[in-house]
Amino acid sequence: MRIKNVNPRGGALYVPLLNRTVEHGEIVDVTEGEAELLLVQEDNWRATDKAAREVADTIEPDATAAEKGEKGEAVVLVRYETTPDDIHGVMVSQGVLTAHGGMT
Repeated sequence: MRIKNVNPRGGALYVPLLNRTVEHGEIVDVTEGEAELLLVQEDNWRATDKAAREVADTIEPDATAAEKGEKGEAVVLVRYETTPDDIHGVMVSQGVLTAHGGMT
């Protein structure tokens, strides 16, 4: 899958998940799992091929983990850092992925 750095500030992004810096406008090859995690950041990344666009179409940034979990969907809560407000999402998620840890 291929995704492109479209950072609105026009700069490079260091991506710990990829262990490298991605320059503005650069297109990178990623796995499906990496695409799922990066495309959530819709201001910074765009899908550039059919497979990546299909992954992007499954992401609902406005839907919370708690709402999706209550519908019976399997969800993974993805946050930079969790807060106590995330407890409802944590309770129904199959897992929690953070970059920085959290407080819940």
